[in-house]
Amino acid sequence: MKLVEELTVSGIDPRGILTSLKAKFPNNHSTMRTIYNARERLNLIACQGRNIMQQFMVLSEDRHYTVEYNYDEKTNEVTDLFFAHHKFVKLAQSFHEFLIPDCTFKTNRYKLPIFQMVSHTSTGATFTVAVAFLSREQEENYVLIWDVFGVGITVSKICRYLGYLLLLVSYC
Repeated sequence: MKLVEELTVSGIDPRGILTSLKAKFPNNHSTMRTIYNARERLNLIACQGRNIMQQFMVLSEDRHYTVEYNYDEKTNEVTDLFFAHHKFVKLAQSFHEFLIPDCTFKTNRYKLPIFQMVSHTSTGATFTVAVAFLSREQEENYVLIWDVFGVGITVSKICRYLGYLLLLVSYC
């Protein structure tokens, strides 16, 4: 278990962990399922009894992420969740020529739209500026994101701007 923990912390994938175990201990009869179970136990120990949302909040605070959220007052469930690291926000402010918003629909385990803001550096390297899980694709859901950035922009303004871009692209 100690070796699995060390290799997991080092970023080794489960297949690599199994290969290392078999090389170090030839009589070991572990399978991929054994590795997955061991990693799951390590995650439970790391969470210290917290649920996923509580663990997310603890880790985001430890790693200095900005987290904003909306929640339903009746059910006390988080409806929209926005997070960004201050270093990437500063990087985006330095390379502000392009800030590309993208929303991918229901591709995660929670079946929520994921909004991602991406930019790039002068060397062409792309980076994620911010990520948000949205409960719906409504204007009020996007307002949270733009307010956090201090942009004060509405979806209708974004659509109008994107319409201009599409018009320009069609002429090229």
